[in-house]
Amino acid sequence: MLNILERSVRLREFTKEWLQTNAEFTPLWSTPEEGRQIEYILEGLQLIRLWPLWMSIIRGVTIHRVFQVYQDIFDHLEMQISRLERKQMQCKIDIRECLVKTKLKAASYDGKTESPRGLLFCIGTCLNPYCKLNLFRERDLDASGEAEYEKSYKRSS
Repeated sequence: MLNILERSVRLREFTKEWLQTNAEFTPLWSTPEEGRQIEYILEGLQLIRLWPLWMSIIRGVTIHRVFQVYQDIFDHLEMQISRLERKQMQCKIDIRECLVKTKLKAASYDGKTESPRGLLFCIGTCLNPYCKLNLFRERDLDASGEAEYEKSYKRSS
């Protein structure tokens, strides 16, 4: 779906030119307001499309990136939701509600990182020499939360 929307934005000028010679399809042309709505949707869901695409292309290990990916997605969604918070147009209200539901769905996936499988993600992140426990510090863990992760790490090694 996002591919179609991106393609429609990229081909907008070509489509406008094509409609000059094929006037019977002019009613299919999107209005400027519809164009802005498409751009809002694409901007709001940009990272949700980018991260899985990037992760699917990488041939190396990516387990240590799971927490950072979720953190980036949540930060992006929160920023987009807050940007649309005061908007009154119905289309922008609808987009904001969609982003809230997207955030809830992402939270349900993020919740799966707390199961025994989540311990593997923690270990993978801790073993990454570039971030170690720093990523957990960024997630606003209090001292007891950091100590808990450190204990889990030490028990598993």
